[in-house]
This record gives sequence, structure tokens and C-alpha cells, in this order.
Amino acid sequence: MYKLYNQSFSDKIITNYLNFYYHLTEAKKLNRLRSLNQDTYTKNDLISVYIPTYNRADILIERAVSSILKQTYQNFEIIIVGDCCTDNTEDKIKSLNNKKIKFVNLNYKKKALFNNAKRVWLAGEVKAANHALTLIKGKWVSRIDDDEIWTEDHLEKKITFCIDNDLEFVSAKHQRPGFKQAEPVHIMSEYFQTNHLKDKFKTNPKIGSHSTYFYKSFLKHFKYNENCWRKKINRSNDLDLVLRFFKAGVKIGFLDEIIGTVLPRPGDTEVGYKAIDPDGKFD
Repeated sequence: MYKLYNQSFSDKIITNYLNFYYHLTEAKKLNRLRSLNQDTYTKNDLISVYIPTYNRADILIERAVSSILKQTYQNFEIIIVGDCCTDNTEDKIKSLNNKKIKFVNLNYKKKALFNNAKRVWLAGEVKAANHALTLIKGKWVSRIDDDEIWTEDHLEKKITFCIDNDLEFVSAKHQRPGFKQAEPVHIMSEYFQTNHLKDKFKTNPKIGSHSTYFYKSFLKHFKYNENCWRKKINRSNDLDLVLRFFKAGVKIGFLDEIIGTVLPRPGDTEVGYKAIDPDGKFD
């Protein structure tokens, strides 16, 4: 079970307002988007893969981009959004000379509150991710983090699974060689403290790794929550988004297969959140 965050008064006010706003609007938004989206989905549609990144040029190319370019499913575009990158990310991408890849580097003044490592982990990528969602052209959206690696059949399996099962969103498993495997958890569970939702929903799918998220492009209008870190629980931007999808009524499924790999970043001895907070001390 997640540790509860000790919210400040302002955190509570902002979180309560957003919870009310999402409750009031997002189910209606989903119905409106469905009515406007009358497309027929096929197993040959363009997939928009997006990657938020910050000063990780080498692993961005060696891991994420390289594994995308090796996909058995080749009808994709790659949208990379730099979160004010100051390294050679743009030069590295240009050197690939690949027309499928688009790079945009944001330029804005970052808030001082994100000097906190945990808040960066929870929400630091949100602005870049939301910008990427405004640029996609595909009928499907797929997310990968810059330091992760996909299996070569990753996209093929996800689009096939979604179409065959009439789904709007799917996630799956990833592996962590040499480390304890992160087992996916059901959306409604004691772990997420969401058991109270079981009276309202008939299905209870599991949720996998962020870098396995795959969904119909009309869902791009559900943006990541920049204030997710203020919540008392389930504070990461990816989980916040999926819980909102679920509560709005998005048709969610889980592919019970490993289609990605997470490895330590250069200089790290852990993967995932433990790489920045091995002792669980951060606020």
C-alpha cells in the first residue's frame, strides 16, 4: 500500500477542487469525444509514440528510440519533447536523419517547487508530456520513457490486443532484470486504496507500466495533472491519469505479457523510484 502524503492546506484545497472538476466533467467529456470520433480502427493505423525527456541524450537514443525503430510494426511517428534540455539531445536526434522523428524543446521557467526530487519523479515530466499530446497525428497514442526498452513486437501486440478486444486503453507488463519484478495491481485494490469504487464499476483491470500505456488518440484530450504530486495518495502523474480514465468510463484492458524492459540508468544501482529514494525518506 502506498504511503500517505501529509498534505498542506493549499494542497488539500487544490486537490479537492481538481477532484470535483474531474468528477463533474470527464465522463461527459468522454461521451462527447466518443460521439465525435466515428473512425474505424484497423491493425494498420498510424501510432504516435511520444517521449518526454530531459538531458538524457545517450540513453534516449540507445534505449527508447532504438527499440522503437526496431519494431515489427512500422507505421508510427515518434514525438520527442525536451523539458528545457540543455545537452546535445537535439543534435543526437538530428544525426539519426529519420523523418519519422520530430523533436521539440520547451523553453519555460521551471517552478522552484520542482527542485524536490520526489516531485520531479511524480510530476516533473507533465508539461512535456502534455505538449507532446498536442502534436500527435496518429489514431493511437503510445508512451515510452526515455530510459526504457520495448520488445520488438511491443506495438504490434498492443494494437492487436486493443482492436481484438474492443478497448480504448491497454497497459501491460515490463521486466526488471536483476531486480524484483513489479507486479501489476488491479485498479480497484487495497494497494491503491480504491476498494470503495467496487460498488460503481463492473470490471477491475490491472494497470501495468507507464511505458506500456496505449490508447485511442481522442483520449489525448485528457491531460496529465500538473498538481498530482499534491494528492494524499496515488500521486504519480501516470496513475492519476489512468484512475481518471477509469472513473470516466474508458474501456480499459490489461495485456498479461512482458513487452518492455527497465534497466538502471548510468550510475544508478536501482530501478524505478528507488533509484532516487532508496530509503523512502523524500517528502
